[in-house]
Amino acid sequence: MTQDMSNIYQHWDSEDAMEQFGEPRDLFASEVYFLDKIMQPNMSMLDVGCGTGAVYHALKNKYAGLDYSGIDISANMLKRAHELAPDQKWIKGNFVDDNLLDTEQQFDITFATGVFQHEPRTEELLQKMLHHTKNGGYVLFDVKLLNKHHTLKDINVSYCDLEHRLHYIALNWADLLKIIFNKDNKIQEMQVYGYYAGMNKSVRIPKTVEEKVCSANILLKCGEHDSDKPFPMLINLPINFFK
Repeated sequence: MTQDMSNIYQHWDSEDAMEQFGEPRDLFASEVYFLDKIMQPNMSMLDVGCGTGAVYHALKNKYAGLDYSGIDISANMLKRAHELAPDQKWIKGNFVDDNLLDTEQQFDITFATGVFQHEPRTEELLQKMLHHTKNGGYVLFDVKLLNKHHTLKDINVSYCDLEHRLHYIALNWADLLKIIFNKDNKIQEMQVYGYYAGMNKSVRIPKTVEEKVCSANILLKCGEHDSDKPFPMLINLPINFFK
């Protein structure tokens, strides 16, 4: 049975989602790994899929002058985010579909955690994040990665088994590179940091997947790359990922 695409975001307004994500959390070690490298005082940040604003609360006292904006599809999450930080910019809507920002509005950092694994339009999502990032700024997001197996994107065979079914998307490494190095994307450098973290108990994937799913954070520096120079790429994945 196929699922109505209009329902793929319903989970985020559910009681289960609020129970799990309704309060700010500590940053994941993988988030800190890159944020500690790129964050400076007085930076602007767009947090796509911000939930209740965990990133804002983790960074606000560490980096003075943080100019933060959070976007989320869940009215319940944003209601709680506003209760916790009423003076911040909380924007409700679908980042991919809706025109939530001025066309030319750009940020020093455009950030997304836990979004790409549930959004099937990965190309469009990344292109829009890059569009709203300044030249020399950064896009930081996380993905689930496979090396040998093909990309999992069909919600009927790879999903989170919840009251409202969610996509569980794991990108083949080669497919991820194709998405990132789309000819329209302007990227100066790329870094990847990943590890094996296991999967949530709700995740259902095909038995044809015989490798571990790798969780990886991707950092892209935006802007034109000098084609006369080697493209800077630093890959830090488990030693056996490419075997």
